[in-house]
Amino acid sequence: MAFFIFAIFFAGLLYAHFSIAHVVWSETRGNNSQEVDMSYVRVENYFGQSFRRKVRQWLKGPSETSSTGAMRVVDRGTEKVYVAESAKYPSNRRERSVLVIEGDFSCGTECSFERELMIRGDATIGPGTDLQAIAVDGNLKMETGVMVRRWVDAKGAVELIQDCTVQSKVCSGHSIFMGTGSAALSLFAPEISTEGRVEVAAAQPERPGDFVLIPHAANMGNKVFHGYNPRLLYSMGGGTFIYNGDLKLTAPLHVRAPL
Repeated sequence: MAFFIFAIFFAGLLYAHFSIAHVVWSETRGNNSQEVDMSYVRVENYFGQSFRRKVRQWLKGPSETSSTGAMRVVDRGTEKVYVAESAKYPSNRRERSVLVIEGDFSCGTECSFERELMIRGDATIGPGTDLQAIAVDGNLKMETGVMVRRWVDAKGAVELIQDCTVQSKVCSGHSIFMGTGSAALSLFAPEISTEGRVEVAAAQPERPGDFVLIPHAANMGNKVFHGYNPRLLYSMGGGTFIYNGDLKLTAPLHVRAPL
């Protein structure tokens, strides 16, 4: 009898240990989980692409003309999306809604945009302006002291002139220029440059042995060549490689894959 009572007590104690998990499981049992969008980790400019898709869907909804007649307003129920052909905002302007500009866009100093911007043309952001996030189909220029709380995505060139801060990723289909004091969590573009860049044509080596090739040829073996150690190069899949060490070369470098 004592053993039976002990067994019941022990079973109750064990259930109490997992009771919270059982309650959560009971509440979610039978619910269909949402599939994970794998492009989130495969596509560098995922945020910009995702926002552009959402904008296309939003603009299909019902709309009306604003009181000034200068903008089209798409009412999404919980928020409104303002659409204009082009816009030039004065200094110290504050915008609380999503803004879609079909042409070029510019703003003065110390403006504030609490929601995302979608610019079909070129964009110039004035000094000291605060942004949530911005997607630009043309070129983007951010003047001194611009702060972006999330991401930046442009199909054209991106310029962060001076002391600009992007708290997430900056992506460009053309190039990114990082001026003095500018910072971002990560950068992705065919070309990334900093202050002092000079447009000079690269010298072409006369013979294959005059430069370092990454990834290296299969017949190179493990011999260190001009500071490059083949044993430190690892494939991450998808044609991307990581070099696990310092790369200090004494010969020109020819990179044939993302590194």
